[in-house]
Amino acid sequence: MNLDSQILHYFNDLACKNEFWFNVFNSVGNIELIRGAPIFACLIYVSVSNFSANIKSKILLGLFGTSVSLIISLYCQSHLHFHIRPVFDRSLNICNVLEWKRADWGHRLYSFPSDTATIFFALSAIVFFQNKKLGLLCILWNILTVGLSRVAFGIHYPSDIIAGFVLSFTFVWAFSHFKIAQEKIESLLIKYDPKFHLFNISLVLFCVEAYSLFPGVQKIMHVFINS
Repeated sequence: MNLDSQILHYFNDLACKNEFWFNVFNSVGNIELIRGAPIFACLIYVSVSNFSANIKSKILLGLFGTSVSLIISLYCQSHLHFHIRPVFDRSLNICNVLEWKRADWGHRLYSFPSDTATIFFALSAIVFFQNKKLGLLCILWNILTVGLSRVAFGIHYPSDIIAGFVLSFTFVWAFSHFKIAQEKIESLLIKYDPKFHLFNISLVLFCVEAYSLFPGVQKIMHVFINS
């Protein structure tokens, strides 16, 4: 048994055999308000607390990087078929404590990399590049909520979570440090949105979509992949 499977079995045993840990993992991992509120609150804070067009241009590019990393994650799940979600792999013999059914997952039956981890770590990366302390807290929260909890319930391998982390941070960093695009967006904000009303509206709309794991983007990707 490799390290990936060993970690998976360890946390799955915790969720199946210990009521306390089951409640912890279930609460932080499956209740959207608990899972998402700290991350989105920090994102909104770093976005609206600074009145620099330069900072806001980096945040907008980071949001674009988040969307791109999610699209790549969904594409990999649909095409690479690296491994099926652990809970549906009978050879692993893990406990399906939440009684997941294969039919519930549709075209997202494969789990590498984790799209949920990709989204939340990407948003945390945006926070981290603007506020290191808040960003670190977001990352630690994500490790518990979209990391350990999803491993414990057999939705993902630890490697799926790590891949989502690497993918998200790479693209958010790359886009937010793209100087030419950054300078162009900064000049557009100064010229057409000096009070950042459009910026704030865009941020709210993005958060509304991201809070439910981009259902609109996922539908568009599903149509694109199956066309």
